[in-house]
Amino acid sequence: MANFLDMQTRIDDELDRGGTMSAQIKKAIVSAVAFYERKDFYFTESSFQFSTVRGQEIYTSTDAAAIATAPNIERLNGLFFGSRIPLHKRNWEYIDNISTLPISMAMPEDWAYRALTIRLYPIPDRAYTITAYDVPRLTMLSADTDSNAWTNDAEELIRARAKVDLIENVIRDPSLEGDSAIQRRREQEALTALYNEMASCRAIGMIQPTVF
Repeated sequence: MANFLDMQTRIDDELDRGGTMSAQIKKAIVSAVAFYERKDFYFTESSFQFSTVRGQEIYTSTDAAAIATAPNIERLNGLFFGSRIPLHKRNWEYIDNISTLPISMAMPEDWAYRALTIRLYPIPDRAYTITAYDVPRLTMLSADTDSNAWTNDAEELIRARAKVDLIENVIRDPSLEGDSAIQRRREQEALTALYNEMASCRAIGMIQPTVF
């Protein structure tokens, strides 16, 4: 399993820098991860749960730590009287406009996300279990021994983007424009491969036997 240092070493070798750009390589990798952590990949999909509280409309990291690290929540399901029911995602202003009576409480039907908080409407009238399906940010690479999906599943993607960053913003040698274009193409190919893998994982249907 590759780690942060393995990626740094490989980038240094491929750029033939002789160990003179260690700090810049680290920054380029972190920057590449920060760019792609906004996107949805199979290895960043996750879920978490929290319980509602009677009369509590807004939920923060105090209620579930993942709320503060999950800017891309795709779905909320509520467990209401033994049945799983999806909540409708709304914008914050919509709930502002309809939630006019703070003392009015019922089973939540809608939700919105803003400023690292989840808001429910109607305001819960009792404790319900809410399950959130999200795309959280993985722990950012820091120590050389750190390892996660960015250094393994998406290693080629991150490595290619980091090299483009270094060539264009650090080395800045006009003679390397061709190398930059090559790395951009490899970055796109790696991204396409990851998306194809994700599409395969999510594909639905059944195998139909064929009589020959």
